[in-house]
Amino acid sequence: MTCFWDAILSKISAKNIDDCLKTNYDNPINTLFTSIINRQSFIKIIKDHTKISDINEINKTVEWNNEELAFLFIEECMISINSYNVNGSQGHDCSVCDPFLIMICFLFNVDINHNYNGVLITYKNKSKIPKILKPLNFCSNEDHFWSC
Repeated sequence: MTCFWDAILSKISAKNIDDCLKTNYDNPINTLFTSIINRQSFIKIIKDHTKISDINEINKTVEWNNEELAFLFIEECMISINSYNVNGSQGHDCSVCDPFLIMICFLFNVDINHNYNGVLITYKNKSKIPKILKPLNFCSNEDHFWSC
């Protein structure tokens, strides 16, 4: 199922990606998108910007359910993201504290609200940089992930 990526990409446009990466990084990706982004290129952006050297910054910047993320957990998230096969499965099994949602929160300086079967899970970016995107709101259950 592609519902995870479909929901994410329904909320983040190619222009949003360009604007966020230009604003939040001194050296944005070489190829910026003008109008179309697909699952593979979006995952590649996340993988290209997932660096072990960012662990301290992620620890200071991202909160999950109002809690700081442990350094070892962040490292495990990065390993998970970097080992994700872009050309393999079309879907993604979202976890309660999801590595991709953590990195989207961090990379795009955006807050994320994820309602899983009526339980609200929050990812908060505490950066002082002004936010370009409104909070992203997603819902999910055991079988499906969607924008809400």
